[in-house]
Amino acid sequence: MSGRPPMPSTPEEEPSIKLHEGWHCLHIYYQVNQLQLNSLSKKQRRRGIEQFVQILNPERAGVPERMQVFATSGHRADLGLMLMDPDPLVIDTICQELRTSELGTVLQPTYSFVSLTEISEYVPTLEQFSEKLIREGANPEDDMFKARVRGYEQRLPAMNKQRIYPEIPPYPVHCFYPMN
Repeated sequence: MSGRPPMPSTPEEEPSIKLHEGWHCLHIYYQVNQLQLNSLSKKQRRRGIEQFVQILNPERAGVPERMQVFATSGHRADLGLMLMDPDPLVIDTICQELRTSELGTVLQPTYSFVSLTEISEYVPTLEQFSEKLIREGANPEDDMFKARVRGYEQRLPAMNKQRIYPEIPPYPVHCFYPMN
């Protein structure tokens, strides 16, 4: 006997960085190095701005499923990006394109946070929702109980979809806090 574990009887799924469900998410923040920006010629700045606008154009091919660009208040960053896609390499492409653009030397990354979209453990299943109502004194035979459970059952798929594939409205403000 060689001491090796037996081969699995069915082939295992090929490892992949692409998700079957949900998206990779990157929050990345940059400071603008004003001295470096001032050292660029007007032509370099103009070309850099054109590249910047093209790289962050959500309508062009090959961009992440979700891409938000925002100004950041405070001393830690001037610019923030939130990028989401099933393929992390699509997300990384944006960062690399910015880094290699004419303004790449001006943008200094100051903070990043990588995560995955998911249905958190805080979202109760239908059974957990029903049990909670019972613990709160609801009668499972009561029409109100049944209506609340039915309503939750109807809302749950949309709630879960929003967590896995979030639609992010173009709000004028953005708040980020890492869930670690």
